[in-house]
Amino acid sequence: ALGNTRVGQAVKRGYETVRNTMNKGKARVEQWQKDREAKQNAGKTPEEIAKEKQDKLDKAVAAIQPAVIGMLQKGAPSLLLNARLAFWRARYGLSSLSVENKQIIAKVNPEKMVAGVVPMNVQELLIYVRELKTELQKQARIQKKDPTGKDYVEAIHPSDRSAANPGEVDEFNVPAGAPMPSVLEALSRIPYRYMGAAEVIHFQGGTRADGSHSPDADVRRHQPRPLYAPPEPITAAQKDRRVRNKLVTEMNDGRMNRTAGLDYPSLVKRLNAMGHPAEVAGAVQSWIKNRTVPEGFEDPAAIAAFATLITVQEAHRSSSAMITAVTTLDVASRKGWDEAVKTFPMSPQNSQGAANSLDNHLTRWQKRQQQNTTRQQEWETRNAAWTAKGRSPLKSPQLTELAAGSVANDQMNREFESLELWVRVEIEAKRLVFADNASDEKKREDIKHHLRQRAYSAYGLTPPQS
Repeated sequence: ALGNTRVGQAVKRGYETVRNTMNKGKARVEQWQKDREAKQNAGKTPEEIAKEKQDKLDKAVAAIQPAVIGMLQKGAPSLLLNARLAFWRARYGLSSLSVENKQIIAKVNPEKMVAGVVPMNVQELLIYVRELKTELQKQARIQKKDPTGKDYVEAIHPSDRSAANPGEVDEFNVPAGAPMPSVLEALSRIPYRYMGAAEVIHFQGGTRADGSHSPDADVRRHQPRPLYAPPEPITAAQKDRRVRNKLVTEMNDGRMNRTAGLDYPSLVKRLNAMGHPAEVAGAVQSWIKNRTVPEGFEDPAAIAAFATLITVQEAHRSSSAMITAVTTLDVASRKGWDEAVKTFPMSPQNSQGAANSLDNHLTRWQKRQQQNTTRQQEWETRNAAWTAKGRSPLKSPQLTELAAGSVANDQMNREFESLELWVRVEIEAKRLVFADNASDEKKREDIKHHLRQRAYSAYGLTPPQS
C-alpha cells in the first residue's frame, strides 16, 4: 500500500506537521482571546460583563440584519455571503454567525447572572416559567372540581361552546371555588371575534368587604383592551369610549360612583395608602387565591382591581403573567408597590405585540436547541465509531443560537429583570437559601424549585410528588 512506502510515510509526516502547527496556532489565538477578555473584564461585576455581551449581540444583529436582507434579496452567491459573515463575526467578536431560512443566527454568550450568585440561560428560565404555567393549569384540573364533579375549565367555557354573534356581549360566569389557573385557561379559549367585541367575566361570590356581596366582573374587549368593572355598570362601561385599557372600579354600597378609569399609578397610590405593603400584598394574594379581601382594609375595591389586573388582564397579554403576578407580590411585600410595579414585565405601556414576539422567539429558540442537541449526539456517535478505528477525531459541529429581535429582546429583558429582582428578594428574606458548597447547576435547580413551590402555594394547589 502507498501508505507503507517511503513516499507515503513522508506525505503523512508532512500532513501531521502542518496539522499540528495549525492546531498550535489556533490554541495560541484562543488563549490570546481569553487573556484579552480577562483583561477587559478585570474589575467588572458579572452583571456588567453580561450586559456588555448582550449589548454587543444587540448591536451586531442591528448592524448586520439590513445588509444580510439586502444580499439575500439580490441573490448574492453563497461564497460571497459566507465571506461577509466571517468578516462580521470577526468585527463584532461573535462566537458564531450564520444565516438559516433568512434568519440571522448569532451568539455571544446566552447566560446572565441571577442576583449575582449563579449564571442562568435567559431563554431557558423564561421557557421554564411558561412550562410552569401549563403545569399549574394541568394540576388545577386534576385537583379542583366543582360541586358536581365537573372540570372548572369546562364549567366556565365548555369546549363545544359557540362564540357569540357579532354585536352580542359574550358573558361567562366563574364559580366561587374556581382556581385562578383554571379561570385563565378557560378564558384563553375565548376566540377573537372582531374589533370592539366585548366579553364579560363575572366572578361569583364577590368579596367579604364589599357590603353587598356582589360579584366582581372583568370586561374584556379586543379594542379597546380589557376593562374591569363590578356588574352594575357593565352596560354603561361598555358604552364609555373614554376608557382605554384601564380599570373602572370605584364602588359605594355596590354602586358605581366613578367611571374615569384607573391605571397602575393610580392603583399604587391607593394601595400605598392602606398600610404596610406586606399586609396589602397578602390581601391581594387572598383575592387571587379565593376571591376574598380580608376585613379591615379601607379600599377593598383597589385590592380586587389590582389583583384582577395582574392576573386576568395581564394573562390576556402575556403567557408568563400567571407566574410573574406571584413574584410581583413577593417583591411588593419587601420593596414596596412602586418598585414592584416598575419592574413588572407587563404594564400598559408594553404592547401585547411584545409579549407575542417573545413567545414566538422562545418557541423557535427551543426548537433550535433541540436541533443542536440532536446534531451533537449524532456527531458523538459518528466520532466514537471513527476514532475507534484509530483515526483522528471528526470536526465537531458548529452549534448555533437564535438571536432575538429588538422587540422580543426588550420584553425578554423585562421579564428576566423582574424574575432576578424576585430572586434577590427571596434571598434577602432567607426564603431561598443555597448550600455552602452548592454547584451552579444545583443553585439553578434550587431557584426553579423555589419558584415552583411558591406558585403552587399562591394558587392553592399541591405540587405532585415527583
